[in-house]
Amino acid sequence: MGMGNACLALVLLGLLPISASAQTLTLSAVQLFGTKRYSADQLALGLGLWQGEKVSVARLNQACSKLRKLKLFYAFRCSYFRHGKRVVLKIHVEAAGGLLTVFDNFVWASPRELSARLKAEIPLYSDWMPDRNGLTPDIVRVLEKTLVERGILGRVR
Repeated sequence: MGMGNACLALVLLGLLPISASAQTLTLSAVQLFGTKRYSADQLALGLGLWQGEKVSVARLNQACSKLRKLKLFYAFRCSYFRHGKRVVLKIHVEAAGGLLTVFDNFVWASPRELSARLKAEIPLYSDWMPDRNGLTPDIVRVLEKTLVERGILGRVR
């Protein structure tokens, strides 16, 4: 009788629902509402999400936490909708005011060239950035790397 109880316990464990946060879903899309500054694809890439990727609810929550820390928007709200084994992440944002980025003291490269490099290395970089955003350290890193590659001694502040 002891062995039968052990088998029954294993069968019952197999029938328990999987925690929603641990369940793996396929990300169908990231939808963005409320701004034209970023595309939904650009935002997804900046958050490290890819359409068709297997994700958990915990992973979607991590992406939304990352967005909050970047301080790119005045306000935002993340929600997700499940359709069977597929999920859509919806992000509603309210754009923050910001400053136009200007590189007038970088005479060794055109503003267009610097902007293109920043956009290539930082998916959420925009020529119009909120003051005190979370991307500033990344922007400084890319600009300093560019200085080193060109053999220019300097520091970015």
